[in-house]
Amino acid sequence: MSRSSLSIASGHLYTLYLFIASDLKTIIGPSTCFGLWNSIAGQPLIENPPLNRSGVLFRLPIVAVSVTISLLPVVISNQTRPDSVLEDKINKPWRALPSGRVHPAAAKRLMRLANVTSLLLNLWYGNEVLWLITILGDWLYNDKGAANKNYWARNAANAAAFFIYGLEATKVAVSPSRLNFAVYGWLALLALVIGSTVQTQDLPDREGDKARGRHTMPLILGELKTRWTALTTAYNSANFSLISVGIGRHEVLGRKTLIACEVIYTFAIAFFKASMLFLLDRIFPGKKFRRLLTAVGVFIMAYSITQAVCAVFECTPVRRAWSPKVEGTCINVDDVFLVCSALNIATDFLILYLPMPKLWRLKISNVQKAQLTAIFATGSLVCIISVVRITKLKEVSLIDPSYSDVSGLVWSTLEQAFGTLSACLPTYRPLIHHCRARRSTRASTENHTNVFHSSNRDTSSRKRLANFVGDSTSPFAKLEDTCPETSDNEWKTYVPMNTLDKHSRSDHEIPRNVIEVHTDLEQKTSTRGPKPPSVLERVP
Repeated sequence: MSRSSLSIASGHLYTLYLFIASDLKTIIGPSTCFGLWNSIAGQPLIENPPLNRSGVLFRLPIVAVSVTISLLPVVISNQTRPDSVLEDKINKPWRALPSGRVHPAAAKRLMRLANVTSLLLNLWYGNEVLWLITILGDWLYNDKGAANKNYWARNAANAAAFFIYGLEATKVAVSPSRLNFAVYGWLALLALVIGSTVQTQDLPDREGDKARGRHTMPLILGELKTRWTALTTAYNSANFSLISVGIGRHEVLGRKTLIACEVIYTFAIAFFKASMLFLLDRIFPGKKFRRLLTAVGVFIMAYSITQAVCAVFECTPVRRAWSPKVEGTCINVDDVFLVCSALNIATDFLILYLPMPKLWRLKISNVQKAQLTAIFATGSLVCIISVVRITKLKEVSLIDPSYSDVSGLVWSTLEQAFGTLSACLPTYRPLIHHCRARRSTRASTENHTNVFHSSNRDTSSRKRLANFVGDSTSPFAKLEDTCPETSDNEWKTYVPMNTLDKHSRSDHEIPRNVIEVHTDLEQKTSTRGPKPPSVLERVP
C-alpha cells in the first residue's frame, strides 16, 4: 500500500474518530466494559461458563467495534442537523462538521452506509430488534426533537441508549450463550444511575444549548441545583442497587457486593477522617500539632488499608468468599473487622478531643468558645453510631452474610453520612448567617411601619437601619455614604436638597432618605478647635 493510500485511510479514520470522540467515555467504553464483565461473571448472569483471559482479550476489539458501528449512524444523524452544527460551533468546534472537515452531504452518505453496516452486524448477532429500537429512538430524538424541551425526557433518552448499547455489547461478548434475567436487572439499575446523573454533562455545554434553544437542566434549574439532583439521585440509586442484587436475601451476588461495600466503607471513613485532620491543621497551625495530626492520619490509613486487604483476600482462592463449595481456606475476618471498628471508635474520640485544648486557649469570649465546642462536639454523634455499629457486626454470619448484615449496612451508611456532615460543620456558619439575614430582611419588610430610633449611643441599630433597603413604597431606604471627609478642625452639617418639612410627620417617623441624628457632645479637653454645639442634623 502506497504512502498516499495510508494517508487517505488515516484521514478517514480520524474523521470517524471526530464523530464518536465525545461518546467514547459515555457510551462505547462503559458498554464494552459491561459486556466483558458479564462474560467473565458466568452464572447467574449467563448460561455458559465464564470466559477465560484469552477469550476476553479476543472479544474486546469485537465488542468495541460492534458498539461503535451501531452508535455511528445515530451520532452522525445528530451532528448533521443545522441546530446541532450551530451548537457544536460553540461547544465543540473541533468536530468534523463545524470544523469544515466534512461536507454535510458527505456526512449523510456516511450515515446511510453506517446504517446498512449496523443492520448487517445486528442481524449476524441476532440483535435486529435492538437495531429497530435504535432507529425509532433516532427518529424521535433527532428528527422530532422529543428531548429538546424537557430535560427529564433527555435524561430518559440517554438512559435508554445506555441500556440498549449495554445489552448489545453483552450479547456480542457472550455469544452464542444466552442471557439470564439478572443481566436485564443490572442494566436497568445502571440505566437508572445514568438517567439521574447525565445532566451534569450539560454543564459545560450551556452556551451552545442556549443558542439552539434546548431546555437542559443546567439552563432551567441552574448549576447548583443540577449538581445536587445528580448527587441525591445517584446515592438513592446506589442504595436501591444493593437491595436489587441480593442484600437481605440468601444470594451469591449479594455476597460479592458486600465485599465491594466493605472496601468502599473502609476508605470512605478514612477519607472523611483525613478531611477532619486537614481542617484542624488549617485552623490550628503549628509544627508540633501538625506532627501529631500526621501521626494520627498515618495510623488511620494503615489500619484502613489492612482492613480493605483482608476484606478482599479473606479466602484463598478469593471465590471461596461467595462460593463456600470451592475448596480453600478463609481467615476469621470478623475478628479483623471488630479490631478495626474498635480502632475507628478510638480515633473518632481522639479527633474529637484534639482541637479542644487549643480551642479553649483562644483569646475569644467564653460564649464563642462554647459555641465552637458545640460545633466540634457534634462529631460525638459519629462516635455513638460507631459504637452501635460494632454491636451489629456480632450478628453477621459468615455462612450467609448477605442476609445477616442488613443492620450493619444501615449503621455503616449512617456513620458515613454523619461523618461527612460533622466534617463540614465548621463551614456551615456562613450559611446559617445567610439564612438568618434573609429571615431578618423578610421580617423587616413585613413590619416596615415599625418605629426606628437612631442615636449615637446605639451603633447596632444604626447599622441595621443603614443596611436596610426599602422599595418605593417604604418610608425607609438604604443611605448612600456620600459625605466628604472633614478635617480635624472642621465641623460641617449636610442637608439633602429634598428636605422634608419636619411638621408634616410625626415625632417618631423617619423620612425617606433622611436620618435624624441627635448629637450630644461633651468635651473636657480638646486640641481640635472650638467645641461644636448640640445640633439637630440631617445627614443624607
